[in-house]
Amino acid sequence: MNSIVLSDKFCIYKGEYNWEYSKKEFLKLIEFNHENTIHTNNNSAWIEIESPCFDSINKVIKDQIELITNRKIINYAKHNWVYTQRKDFNLEWMHQHLFVHPPGRSKILSDFTYTFYLQTTDEIQGDEGCIVFQDENKKKHKFLPQVGDIFLFPGDLRHTAIPTPNSHKERIVFAGSFCIDIFNQKNDSKSII
Repeated sequence: MNSIVLSDKFCIYKGEYNWEYSKKEFLKLIEFNHENTIHTNNNSAWIEIESPCFDSINKVIKDQIELITNRKIINYAKHNWVYTQRKDFNLEWMHQHLFVHPPGRSKILSDFTYTFYLQTTDEIQGDEGCIVFQDENKKKHKFLPQVGDIFLFPGDLRHTAIPTPNSHKERIVFAGSFCIDIFNQKNDSKSII
């Protein structure tokens, strides 16, 4: 993965999946997960199944985190979900993943979040389809992901996905958060905004 410095505080990493498993295999599992999981909102579903496909992405992420931090990940926590943007969805919000799980599910702090793009669309105008990061100086950094792209970034980095409301093709992202050491979590005092 390539490092991209956004500011004095934030650096993100961008790479590509090696397609150990095919897009078709991922989408089959995601469809099964969507059909058999209680959704918490209209565009996201937690991953409640285990599969070598999903394991392959988490291995890429774990390996990269170990390189970045120069630490072996042993006692860790993770949470995965699928984020889907459908036609007419037109909501964006800057947010962070301060905890590995959504608030109310656990209090384990997140070190890193990632996004893996399984499906994108060409039916875009302007900044539609971009992932946007906002650094500590409120400067925005925009990237237009392609199928196979992986972005890895600090859990406290504010970000959003700009919708593609006129696209007939769904944007599908497999995402997750990691705490790299459950017994030595970072002690930053943070608030969710």
